[in-house]
Amino acid sequence: MKPIRLSLLFLLLPIIALTQKYHPLIEINKSWDIGYYLGGNPCFNSAERLVFTGDTSIINGIIYQKMTAYPIIGTQGSKCIYPPFHIINSPTYYTSRLIREDTATKKAYIYFSNTNKEWLLYDFSLNVGDTLSAYGVGPMVLQSIVPVILRNGESRKKFCFKFSSDCDSYYIEGIGGPNGLLETIIPPAGELTTFCVKEDNETLLNGGWPYSIGDPCGTSLAINENDHAVENVIVNNSKTQISILIHAEYLPASFKLIDCQGKILISRAVGNEQNVIPIEILAPGVYCFTLMNNNFIKTGKIFKI
Repeated sequence: MKPIRLSLLFLLLPIIALTQKYHPLIEINKSWDIGYYLGGNPCFNSAERLVFTGDTSIINGIIYQKMTAYPIIGTQGSKCIYPPFHIINSPTYYTSRLIREDTATKKAYIYFSNTNKEWLLYDFSLNVGDTLSAYGVGPMVLQSIVPVILRNGESRKKFCFKFSSDCDSYYIEGIGGPNGLLETIIPPAGELTTFCVKEDNETLLNGGWPYSIGDPCGTSLAINENDHAVENVIVNNSKTQISILIHAEYLPASFKLIDCQGKILISRAVGNEQNVIPIEILAPGVYCFTLMNNNFIKTGKIFKI
């Protein structure tokens, strides 16, 4: 029987090694697509992609990682945006929330600039029966740790807690929680969800998809700006109109003006080199625009006085 026992031991060694490997949360080759709900609608009102770029901030002597957000646009409905989705190459930094990870203790922390306070966000070192006290979470006992097979075939640990039912609050090693990377794991009232996580542009996880059609990761297609085309496009605005100057080789194109909630206010076909779009009816404020065709995309902001 000894040879059999030895054989079983050798077979178990790779499994033991796999369970001991730690998958970091913060990696610059990873992305999170977050969908935002409004008014209980069963679809996204807006969406964005979060990535780490390697940029940091030092606060109180501690190094935090900055996250960059890329807007995601789609076909505009009456209250929702629908796939196919496109990621716009117009990033902004998350400045109100920063994150750091201690890979030695397997913990991730979130910093809020408005309160100058740090909270524990995820603890991947817990064992079943341990208690978690973290951002938005009150002490909660870890019910179980179960394996999750990702879309690329890798296995990760899923840490399950009970809020009102078994495992309705959880986070996954190297991925985070279901309600957005920088949010509490307590189930929200349909406010936001992580619907796609990728690493090296390979899908790790898709979930929280409110649509009956499409693949949450397959429909989010990145669009990169064509630098030469952008140099030949000028968008200016006054109190009453937006002026668009575009070289003939980049026609036809389409123009969209979007408010801060992701709602498309103006959508126009652009077929001439010189174009004027009235904006008298718009309230004073800041608006985002996209001007695009199959070869380029230009994004920016309009300030209506």
